[in-house]
Amino acid sequence: MPEAAHFFLFCANLSFLKGEETGKPGKFIFYFSRKLSFLPLKPMRFTVLGSGSTGNAVLITAGKTKVLVDAGLSAKEILRRLVCVGEDCAGLDAVLITHEHSDHAGGLRVLLKTLGCPVYISGATRDAYIREKARTDDEPRKRAEALSGRTEEISSSRDFRVGEIDFHPFTVP
Repeated sequence: MPEAAHFFLFCANLSFLKGEETGKPGKFIFYFSRKLSFLPLKPMRFTVLGSGSTGNAVLITAGKTKVLVDAGLSAKEILRRLVCVGEDCAGLDAVLITHEHSDHAGGLRVLLKTLGCPVYISGATRDAYIREKARTDDEPRKRAEALSGRTEEISSSRDFRVGEIDFHPFTVP
């Protein structure tokens, strides 16, 4: 099982701190930014839905863009907590999975039954998530089917954008 060394830096209007691709899942850092423009910037809001060994999930909102970072809680609990903070899951623009461990992706498969948005995930993390030891023998097949046609592959040092949020992934040595 790959080791997980994951951290997040949430930065506005910065573009530094990039690293090299290791090819191993669980070795990315992301920082999020809003690029400067001549229009006034809307604030970014970070809502921690869960944090810890029992499950991680953070909702990032910038303007009309909403991205769920990790789905480590059960799908039912993520949906309940979104409602508690006044958000509708139908308004999500993306789910970003940082690495395959169950406390970051454990609720993803079931959650995708409710969501219509894409999943941003690295190829190595996707592959490790699909084959991660599961409770049932058919879980890898179910995970592969849930992700089929729903993923946007990301990689370290390759920036990407979801709506109004720029993502700058990089690896942790």
